[in-house]
Amino acid sequence: MSDSVVISLRETILRQILASDPTPWFPRDYAQSVAIDRESLYAPLNDLRVAGLVQLTDWIVGRGQGYVLTMLGREVLSNPTALAQLGESTALVTPRLASVDEIDRSTPTTFDIGEAARKAFYEGGRVRVVPVLMLANLVAFAGSFAMAARSGVNLWEFFGQGDPNVLEKVGALSAVDIAHGEWWRLLTNCFLHFGLMHLVLNMTTLFLARRVEALWGSGRFLVLYLICGVCGSCVAVYYNPGDASKINVLAGASGALWGVMGSEIVWLVLNRRHLPPDQTRQWFSQLSFTLLLNVGVSMLPHVSAAAHLGGGVAGLLTAFLLRVHKFGPAPKRSMAGVLLAFLPTIFLIGLSTAMANDHRLQPFLADAYREQIDNQVGRLPAALAPLITDSDRLFPLESSKRDAAEVSKVRDGLQSLIKQAKEAEEWTKKTNPIDQALPMKEKGLGLIGALIPFAEALGKQAGGETVTNMNELRGHWQDARTAWEKVIAK
Repeated sequence: MSDSVVISLRETILRQILASDPTPWFPRDYAQSVAIDRESLYAPLNDLRVAGLVQLTDWIVGRGQGYVLTMLGREVLSNPTALAQLGESTALVTPRLASVDEIDRSTPTTFDIGEAARKAFYEGGRVRVVPVLMLANLVAFAGSFAMAARSGVNLWEFFGQGDPNVLEKVGALSAVDIAHGEWWRLLTNCFLHFGLMHLVLNMTTLFLARRVEALWGSGRFLVLYLICGVCGSCVAVYYNPGDASKINVLAGASGALWGVMGSEIVWLVLNRRHLPPDQTRQWFSQLSFTLLLNVGVSMLPHVSAAAHLGGGVAGLLTAFLLRVHKFGPAPKRSMAGVLLAFLPTIFLIGLSTAMANDHRLQPFLADAYREQIDNQVGRLPAALAPLITDSDRLFPLESSKRDAAEVSKVRDGLQSLIKQAKEAEEWTKKTNPIDQALPMKEKGLGLIGALIPFAEALGKQAGGETVTNMNELRGHWQDARTAWEKVIAK
């Protein structure tokens, strides 16, 4: 269809809409009545809508999208000069649409929301966050590559499939890390990748997500991305933690990207009545194909489908909250902000609870506690052993043959060890291990409880003083040490 015909349709459409007033005018009904292709009406309708002469009404099943005149559209029809511009072979002047921030969000109307949706759909907006996120991923990959080179890893293999040990050094995630309290890895792992192909695939998806940033706005998009990344990581650790023989190391932006796609679905569903149906259906088709492709990828070996699921669900939930935060009245916006902060907290609490109660995850906490208490308590027996030898050697000597400097050295060593034991005892008492690790705490306290009086007795013995219950104290120490070594070795 030529430009002149398209332009002549503008006035015709305006007059048809005026004739239909006050009821909406439907392009589908008009096309059928005059036997023309309905598609030919969309271009001039879009020109008129963007110029602010018509506005959309609610979508009606069986009739499609309706249109009514705006006040400006009525003025154009009554102004010969303005009406003549409809027939010119130039595009209509598009007035500046109100931005989302300019809308009176205390009382947003359906038209306000529709205009914001159409502005995002047709014009998009500045994309700031996606380039920054892509740069962060590239920098993280460069950092992991440098660590691989420093660690002596084959760099070609690292480019091909990465290296779990290297990635864990720079921020990847495993259940072991969570057991050690390194919760920050739930986010940092989202910026690391297993090889160049993994990085390229995720960065391509992130690049294509520029449109989603335009839909939500840069600030909300960043919140969405980070929330989905953390939530996806939580679910991934829970569903596939591995075991002592094979610990699963997680890395990749897929959880966050699935959340972005989930939010895109919600945005389309919530705004579909404000948008051209044909273009909306096309967008849904493209998004469905992308989702199906990603579902197929999720089924591949070494791919965390759980992270995808967790991130996707978080994206759906976050999108509804972002909608309220964007257009809801002030009280609801505040509540949505609180819930946005609380959403990842729910996932974090869930993972923390699972770590303490799930039989698959408890061993990781038990092993972490074993390392911690062994570092505090396990070094005490080795430090006491030479002091026992020195004290036993000095005790039978006559006072004239006993070296005062050596006695002082032994006693100082024992006092220092007693101080360390009391510090370890205080630390151990404050700990709250899971049930599986409680025997370690019990035997550790037992070891310290036997060490302190025995060390005090050794100090007296080193100076030649007879301790009447020395054998009893020695026996208690030996029993406590044996019990400790047995429980810590499990």
